[in-house]
Amino acid sequence: MKNRTKIFLSLLALVTFLTSLTSGEEIRAVGQSGYESGEASAVVTMSPGERIRIISTNYLTGNLNIETIKGNEARFKFQKRLKAPDQATAIDFAGVIDISLEKNGSEIKLLLKSPNPAPWSGSDNSGRIDGELTLPEGCLVEFEAGYFDVNMTGKFKGVKNVSTFGRMEIDGVDGDLELSSSNRDIIVKNIKGDISISASYADIIAEGIESIGPATYMKNENGNITIVDFKGAFDIRNDFGRIKVDKAVLTDERSSIRGSYSPIKLSIDDMIDAGLTVRNNNEDIEISVPENGSADFSLKVEGNGEIHADGLTIVPTYVDYNRLDFKIGEGDSRVRVSVGGKGNISINGYEK
Repeated sequence: MKNRTKIFLSLLALVTFLTSLTSGEEIRAVGQSGYESGEASAVVTMSPGERIRIISTNYLTGNLNIETIKGNEARFKFQKRLKAPDQATAIDFAGVIDISLEKNGSEIKLLLKSPNPAPWSGSDNSGRIDGELTLPEGCLVEFEAGYFDVNMTGKFKGVKNVSTFGRMEIDGVDGDLELSSSNRDIIVKNIKGDISISASYADIIAEGIESIGPATYMKNENGNITIVDFKGAFDIRNDFGRIKVDKAVLTDERSSIRGSYSPIKLSIDDMIDAGLTVRNNNEDIEISVPENGSADFSLKVEGNGEIHADGLTIVPTYVDYNRLDFKIGEGDSRVRVSVGGKGNISINGYEK
């Protein structure tokens, strides 16, 4: 009987020890009601050109900083950060957050998991992950992580992050880019490829953009669109927000801007046998072009709207009380501009 008791107690001690290894985690207090784990990491092999999917439950938030390096591995370093009423609860929260970096054949996944619903849901408490992910140059990244802010820098072959409520800042894509967000800004830099960006109640800010294939698509509602240094063709749409494009080089017939209650300001560096259509409702359109350019313009307003053409040597081809058509140079490119409702059109020439 004594031997059985000793065996039972030994097994109980072993189970208790193993439980502490698997669920125990160093959690330290940080500020008021804040707790964080120590830094942990995971790594798998990954080759340039491969794809990684980042998947999270809707009960986790956080920041993901992603960059590319020369190499053949994916490495994720992270900390769990908790908001909880006490340390014991924070330890419980940390215990139900599961982070894994997996590779099955050519499929690579970063999984950020918590129960559904999470123990902190419906309260002021929270669970979040702040992590740094390094990937090989030339990889593709897809997100299914709706509540994470994302900052990406490097050389990516493609990025897809749709239906997110997180802020995105992405620098360096040579390939497909597809982004969609609500309530948080989207900032992109140094992008070359097939580009589609949509937002609402937030701003889209883009710099160093070159469209390859379809026209670059940007759509917003109740937020601004700002583009600096663009080459190619664009399809820009916005309602109730400003549209500003600076240093644009247009290279084919497909460029268009459509706005409603959206002031439009466009500065063109060059048009190479290109086409541009700009339509707006109830707001002004202002376009600046090189004075020595070559384009055929057709401008039309409604009601008491005004049309101005300044700083250009023009050859009128049609004049009416609400319409002005003219050419500059040989008229190689085509520009069609119209305002419905209240609004004016200004075409300004500048010395290049």
